[in-house]
Amino acid sequence: MCTWLIPVNASDRSKWRLGMGELSAWIGGPRADHTTSDKQGGYVFYETSYQEDLHQPVVPTIPKTDRQVVGGARPLPQGAGGSATDPSEQRGVIDSAWFISRNLSRTGPMGYCLSFYYIMEGLSADRLIIHLRDMETAENASLWEIREGVEGSWTKGELAYTYDGFHLIIFEAVTKPSNDPARPFRGHFALDDMVFQKMGSPDLDNCFGHCTFEGGFCGWTNDVEDDFDWELGRSSKSFLTGPSRDFSSYNRDEQTGGFAYIDASFPRRPGDRARLQSPNFLATGDNNPVCMKFATHMFGNGIGSLRVLKRVPGEEAPDRVIWEISGESG
Repeated sequence: MCTWLIPVNASDRSKWRLGMGELSAWIGGPRADHTTSDKQGGYVFYETSYQEDLHQPVVPTIPKTDRQVVGGARPLPQGAGGSATDPSEQRGVIDSAWFISRNLSRTGPMGYCLSFYYIMEGLSADRLIIHLRDMETAENASLWEIREGVEGSWTKGELAYTYDGFHLIIFEAVTKPSNDPARPFRGHFALDDMVFQKMGSPDLDNCFGHCTFEGGFCGWTNDVEDDFDWELGRSSKSFLTGPSRDFSSYNRDEQTGGFAYIDASFPRRPGDRARLQSPNFLATGDNNPVCMKFATHMFGNGIGSLRVLKRVPGEEAPDRVIWEISGESG
């Protein structure tokens, strides 16, 4: 498993395993790996089907906490997997399994890019989550989550992040509850070709367009034909406007993260525009759309509208608005 770990106290029902396509009919997992696309290639997988007669009495292993963390992630228990019940909702047993990275150092201002391929298939598979765990405080934050997968197909996942401390990255695969009608059916999660790279590296070919704005604009540029520019910030210089910290630092006592911002106060005039342009993206294909995710904060007098526009280089067609929000938000 290279430098990734499955702690020894993970139960058999909550454990990632090595697999290959030629064994998938007997032990589970996809029929081929991603690297070689054949039955001989390897991957790690977590089988999610559940039979009642195999279930042992379970003590909840996911502690409750009053501390809210980024993305709503719960603190992870000691170990790499377990089961929990929710008596208030009578949801039944929910199993999950953790796949844990080696110890990682501070990312630096440019951050790390984690790229990987995953499969989430079957009725009993619920969601795949990536957590970051601080090595000093043992607190956790969720950085990425997916609840839908392309059945039977390897899908590329990418995550760009920054963190000023020693940490772990943890993949958590979560099943449907044991009393869900879909739980007895076959299902699995699988991971392959997981790579960490430094953002900003000359040979970086992943996380294209991703940016945390910690150490620069990451290839995003200000439009030369707009009225004023986006800037990099750590916290607002104005008492009455701007965020006090970046999105990833919310719910933590930090002000170290960066963001891109504009100030709508004087000398700005009604109708002034600031445009931040992405790098050029390749065509996506009919069945391979791109999902763009971002966090916004709009506050203070003079706030107008924030729009996401699609522009096709080389075409004379006007920019097309694909998303818009107006007024205070965030």
